[in-house]
Amino acid sequence: MQVIGFNLTSLNVKKEKTSGEFGINTKIEFKNIEKEEVNLLKEGEVLRIEFEYIISYDSEKDKKDKSLGEINFQGNIILSTKEEESKELLKEWKKKKIPQNFQIPLFNLIIRKCLPKAAFFADEFSLPSPFKLPTLQIKKEDQ
Repeated sequence: MQVIGFNLTSLNVKKEKTSGEFGINTKIEFKNIEKEEVNLLKEGEVLRIEFEYIISYDSEKDKKDKSLGEINFQGNIILSTKEEESKELLKEWKKKKIPQNFQIPLFNLIIRKCLPKAAFFADEFSLPSPFKLPTLQIKKEDQ
């Protein structure tokens, strides 16, 4: 499996409110997998995997008005695969499942591509960063 394309097709950021205690939840969902016709490759098959990556900020106290904000990415990944890999993936997808040997690398790719953008938009919309940012501290000298 080799990634030959990563495309964002939609980005939505909404901020309801940012007060009180909140939790950050993430969810990656694969929406569709299908063969793609590409004439550039001589061997193997090409698959298009559509995904949605949601980072939600939810109130931990207010059960009635739970949502504080959300960052939602939608896009697709174009993969070059061997024929047997493609058959395995498409067979599992008929059951709406993805084998772990495909799923984990795809999750990591989506996170690596989207999380820096999410941090930017969280800052622009005054939402908390979706991950802990490193901080510098003065080193205390031993006496």
